[in-house]
Amino acid sequence: MAAETWQSTSNPFPIYDGIPYGDEGVMLATGGGVRYRSLASDEMYHSEDGLETSRILGIVVTKGGILSISEFGQIAVFIDNKRSWRVMNRSYVEKKARFVPGSAVSKDFVLVLPFEDRLAFFDIRNETSIMTIDRIGSKSLAVDGVSRVAVRGDTLYVRLKSDVYARKMDWADMMKDARLSDPASWEKQSGSLKIKELENRDSIWSIDTEQGAFEMTDQSIHYVKGSQRQVLSSRNDINLHSFYELTRMSNGGFITATTYGKFGASEASHWWHSSFAYEGHGSYEAASNLRMKTLSTLPNGYIFFHPWGQGFFIFDKDGSEMVHEFKPGEGHCFDEFVVNFPIAFSSIPAPDGSGFLSASLSNDGYSLLYFTKNGEVHCAKNIGSEMSGGPMHAKVDDDGSWVVYVGTKEGLAYGDAGNLDVVRFSNPKDYGNELVNVTVKTVKGIHPSPSDAVFDPVGNRLWMVSSSMLVYYDEESDTLVSPSSINGVLGADFTSIDVDNHGNLWVGSSNQGAFRLSPKGKSPDSLSTIRYTTKNGLFDDDVKDVAVDPVLGLACFAHENGISCCRRKDLKETKANMTDSAAVNVSAYPIPFRPGIHKNFVIENMAENSTVSIYNRGGSLIRYFKGEDVYGGRIEWDGKGKDGKLVVPGVYYYVINAPSKTKKGKFIVIR
Repeated sequence: MAAETWQSTSNPFPIYDGIPYGDEGVMLATGGGVRYRSLASDEMYHSEDGLETSRILGIVVTKGGILSISEFGQIAVFIDNKRSWRVMNRSYVEKKARFVPGSAVSKDFVLVLPFEDRLAFFDIRNETSIMTIDRIGSKSLAVDGVSRVAVRGDTLYVRLKSDVYARKMDWADMMKDARLSDPASWEKQSGSLKIKELENRDSIWSIDTEQGAFEMTDQSIHYVKGSQRQVLSSRNDINLHSFYELTRMSNGGFITATTYGKFGASEASHWWHSSFAYEGHGSYEAASNLRMKTLSTLPNGYIFFHPWGQGFFIFDKDGSEMVHEFKPGEGHCFDEFVVNFPIAFSSIPAPDGSGFLSASLSNDGYSLLYFTKNGEVHCAKNIGSEMSGGPMHAKVDDDGSWVVYVGTKEGLAYGDAGNLDVVRFSNPKDYGNELVNVTVKTVKGIHPSPSDAVFDPVGNRLWMVSSSMLVYYDEESDTLVSPSSINGVLGADFTSIDVDNHGNLWVGSSNQGAFRLSPKGKSPDSLSTIRYTTKNGLFDDDVKDVAVDPVLGLACFAHENGISCCRRKDLKETKANMTDSAAVNVSAYPIPFRPGIHKNFVIENMAENSTVSIYNRGGSLIRYFKGEDVYGGRIEWDGKGKDGKLVVPGVYYYVINAPSKTKKGKFIVIR
């Protein structure tokens, strides 16, 4: 297995809860993880930092440390000296009852957790649940739900929808409280009782620190000190949210689209967004709900984008400059499903890089659309076997004609049945960019309809996913085939698919995270599975889209409130390494290499099918690397020989053998 590292960026809102931290900072529970904010610092903690989730609804200071509470009650403790988190307890998560945001309280070593239908007591010292109750007095908590709780001395006050109840607690020894589960042990309080913590929090609330105060709403942060006020809401790495689509740029990096009309570009560590936002009568949420894939890129920085119902747009310079608009009502050839309202579910680059392809929805069968980089649009009207054209792939055939694969659906609904149309037409360059001599062949066999597609150049086959199916197109038999064996995938709601340079499929789901599916041998009918969830470092188990970048060696995943990326060296493309046109030469470092001070001696920018031999000064072979060891054109040597012991200090040599080239070098080991 290739080593993996995870990195997430998120929109740290809404803010659900907060505590003071340090002399001049706050720790905040947000929909994008835990955020530490001060005048000088801005840090985010996500799944990969030990939280194992990024939807944090509560944070509280206890005798056992700072604890965070996730949406469904997972409890994690902050490890200050490591600036990371450790999960204490996951037992409440199984119930799938939502924690009441910002409502946790602590007394001694007891944590009180209000859920939407119950009240839980947790032993912080032993990291175990004490008890969960679902009734207080005559009230069922599933009906009269807990809204706030407060502690005064040894008494716990609980506010329900209509009444307040109280009970004396033996906080030091809760395990021996035999009547804790007895609803009659709670006393209803009079309506005149006034406890601030039981009141609904104002829309603007404040956290005091030793130096100043932080005033917040669920979407903003202000620091106030005397007469000075400073806005601290924004983050440098990302200010986008509501993601639904993610695609890679050919020169490295990603483009993502949001449901409110903005899109952003990134190299995975920092995201910048365009000023483009569409307005009108389009349904913004439809893009996510119907799993549209209408964001496409070309190597020269062109970007194509279709917001739901709002026309088609081409941008230059990675999205910073709009160069062409194709608006409804301007006489273009594309269909308008209703007046001034075009709908397309997918777009792809033209196979020769001259523009983009899409398909507009029509009751008479979808139309295939060709948008050129110079601002033309040409249509093959109403050729589709169904009203909606979905995920697409295009290629130039041996005779120069274009072949476009279009996944279809019978209507607009997410669960409609669908097929695959194989559309063939003459090369547009030969006919003034018009789409002529069009033929359509329909292949049945996917239900519900496909939501995403990818072409695997290693296996030379088209793959598609629907919400419950994974299929590939077998051109020889002209059928859609579902693999006979996919170990470890059951009940997943698939949303998206991409492929890496080794032919592994990366599949996103809305309920089980993401999967890496690898053909066993050369057969596509049996796939082995690696599953990625928030426990591995995924930002959220609801994956809207997935994209693999072979330039940076990343697999990235779009979520509603963030982007998470997995870096693996086997994801990096190495075909251009060790060639006459290689942009970067083979490098080896550090020199000298000091085991114990340096973690590894690294050789990189090699061809992936290389072998690497390391020799001592006497010519004896010390280590040998091949196959998966050299994935991504990189090896890491820990300074140990074949016997597992550190080598002696001295001069060493490495020899890299690629099919067409050999590279040699020497380095020094110092201990």
